[in-house]
Amino acid sequence: MRKPSEPEQVWAVLGAGLSLRVFLAFLAFPGRGFRGDLELFADWSAAMASFGPGAFYANEATANYPPIYLLVLWPIGLVTPLVADMVGRDPVAVALVLAKLPAVCADIGIALLLFTSGRRWWSPRVGLGAAALFLVAPVVWFDSAVWGQVDSVAALPVLGALVLLADRRPGWAMACATLAVLVKPQSAVVLGVLVPVLVRRHLIDRRDFVTLLRSGFAATCVLLVASLPFDLEHFSRGRFRDIAVLGDLTGLWELYRSVGQTFDVLSANAYNGWALVGPRPLVESPAGGRAVWTPDSLAITVPLLGTHSAFSIGAGLLAVAALAVALPILVWRGVSESRVVLLLGHVVLAMAFFALPTRVHERYLFPVFVSAALLAALGLRWAVSYLLVSVTATVNLQAVLTGPVNPGFDVPASGSEPGPPTRAASDVLVELSHSIGAWSRSLPVATTVSLVHTVLFLALLGLWSASVSRARAATKRSAPSESGSPWSGHETFESFPSTHH
Repeated sequence: MRKPSEPEQVWAVLGAGLSLRVFLAFLAFPGRGFRGDLELFADWSAAMASFGPGAFYANEATANYPPIYLLVLWPIGLVTPLVADMVGRDPVAVALVLAKLPAVCADIGIALLLFTSGRRWWSPRVGLGAAALFLVAPVVWFDSAVWGQVDSVAALPVLGALVLLADRRPGWAMACATLAVLVKPQSAVVLGVLVPVLVRRHLIDRRDFVTLLRSGFAATCVLLVASLPFDLEHFSRGRFRDIAVLGDLTGLWELYRSVGQTFDVLSANAYNGWALVGPRPLVESPAGGRAVWTPDSLAITVPLLGTHSAFSIGAGLLAVAALAVALPILVWRGVSESRVVLLLGHVVLAMAFFALPTRVHERYLFPVFVSAALLAALGLRWAVSYLLVSVTATVNLQAVLTGPVNPGFDVPASGSEPGPPTRAASDVLVELSHSIGAWSRSLPVATTVSLVHTVLFLALLGLWSASVSRARAATKRSAPSESGSPWSGHETFESFPSTHH
């Protein structure tokens, strides 16, 4: 039997991943998911079509996303009436269905980028494995095709920034990172790797101020081109409101600040360490009842450090984690040249952003599975770990999606009901989802998942320390090449403990 060619294998993996998402998003769960999110996205797409960027925020009181995702929604708002006329459905129902389209497309884009970068850096097997792992990971298709959220839309430029950083294209890397932050502000985590690497490479090693200035200029251009068409001055306060450019930039800052203050609780449904803390921890919420949220103003006494609010402690821990990643890159020559180290640094920071601060949502773990896919493809044990953690993250999502914060999950929007061929399957999947959701919210499961995620973060810190040590040792053994990089581009996880198989 003829072995499929490499292009055939790639198209098979991408086709299977897309088919699964099309079935879930548009056949089994059309218009279903996290109803509040889908309704907001549908409203925003309609408002973009009606008012355009220049009057959007002033006319859409619920809008709290930065500009780039609104630009993504704009075409959906424009085509929704046309599609509704073609299929004879209510435009609102059609908008709810189409709201999942950007995330589904972004999933495929991420998989394709994983394949091309893994193939160039290591081998076709690694690239194909990374794409397959990402597409099959339950947390990925659940977040995009079932929930209907936008995390993959932000994760695509994050991955692009990491790939461009590894390929030594700093200006484009900064542009992609800025783009990601303008989709979701949580994407700023990638700057915790990108900025130290650029400082080490171009300031400490080479005194190349011009490249740093060009990178900053690229980021500024993306920021201005994306922001200025919008009426972001609507959010600005004080004397800058009516000043061109400054009004938009200060308005964008106020938008980000208000979003960060919306959920001032220990854990906004995220199963992390803070879900185990408080007079009545989040994990003790009844399986079928409303989640218990404790304000993060909760005073906690830390030995030797005194009493501080939970918010301050979480922010301090996150700052320590950021330093743990940044300092080795800045201090030791050669660390910034390893692709494995760069990817792992982002995985550590993304996990830290989920595990350490307060006010974290259940979906903040999503970026981990993007940059970790390439690392997982380097070894069987890492691939198994990747999929297992994807399951625990999905348990967290399932607990929220079918819980009391999303009472509309059972009921499809009027006009978006599944057709007869998939109605029976949809009903079975919804019933199964509720059963799994109740199990996910039970005390033993919620506690176990929270502990697993906490232990995972600690394990990643240990792996980060080992990878930095090996990068330093490799630098000492290898003479720098003409490009200034001591790396041959073939480094893998095989030199790490317990990775041989």
